[in-house]
This record gives sequence, C-alpha cells and structure tokens, in this order.
Amino acid sequence: GAILRSSPEVYDAYYARLRGERYEAPIAKAEDTRSWEERTLAEGQAKLREITKAQMDEQKLAEAKAQLRNIFGKLKLGFARFVTG
Repeated sequence: GAILRSSPEVYDAYYARLRGERYEAPIAKAEDTRSWEERTLAEGQAKLREITKAQMDEQKLAEAKAQLRNIFGKLKLGFARFVTG
C-alpha cells in the first residue's frame, strides 16, 4: 500500500496495468533557450513546410481526380460500345 501511495505516477501505472492498459509517464518539456528571432524563424519555416505539403497534396488530389475521370470516361465508352454493339 505504501508503495502505491509513494507517488501519483506509481499509482496510475499500477492501476493502468490492472486495466490491461499501458501507462506512459508524462514527459517534461525542455526549456526553449532560443531567442525570439530563432523561434519566430523556426515557426515560419514550419508554416512554409505545411503550405508546401498542402500544395503538393492538392496537386496529387487533382491528378487523382483526372485519372478517375479518365477511367470513368473509358468505362462510359466501353459501356456505350457494349449497348450499341
């Protein structure tokens, strides 16, 4: 009993195990020692990466839609030939 009451983490880990769950201890974040300029620059770079990825995803989506239209077009032609042929 005393061991379980020694810390909230021990208690949580024990009862998570009893429930068949996996306990993961919270991780303390390291202090950010960068200057505000460095942090701002890093945030800007991260946003640019997000925008670039979104643009690439839009391009992939447009290509996939074009391929689907092409496939459906072929199916329409094949079906029309089947019906009229």
